[in-house]
Amino acid sequence: MKRELWTSALLGAVLLLGAPEARAAAGPLVAGPLFHFDGDTVTCQAVNTTTRAIENVLVRFRDNLGAIIAGGTCESLSPFAACGFTIDGIAGNGRVSCEITADRGTRGLRGTLQIVETGAASDAR
Repeated sequence: MKRELWTSALLGAVLLLGAPEARAAAGPLVAGPLFHFDGDTVTCQAVNTTTRAIENVLVRFRDNLGAIIAGGTCESLSPFAACGFTIDGIAGNGRVSCEITADRGTRGLRGTLQIVETGAASDAR
């Protein structure tokens, strides 16, 4: 009786919480933050690792206060394809991060933020 109760409780907890990848797929992917210098070139790429197109992939650059400073939308990201955006000559010294979202969640998406001049990079999974 105790074992059945414990098994039922465990199963209920798993169903309630969901698998780790299901929870991760719900929120945005975030790469960074990385430090940049005035005038650096910053890139952020979203990559579709699935066999189906992902619609409306939104890529946003955020500053160290969380404000959106640039970005764009990839309307339809084909299987195994990438789309990216660049800030040429970012202003000031500070930190930048990249946030990637999509209409139906981020499962199957990966992202990379890079400071071109220094080679510094951060991945989002």
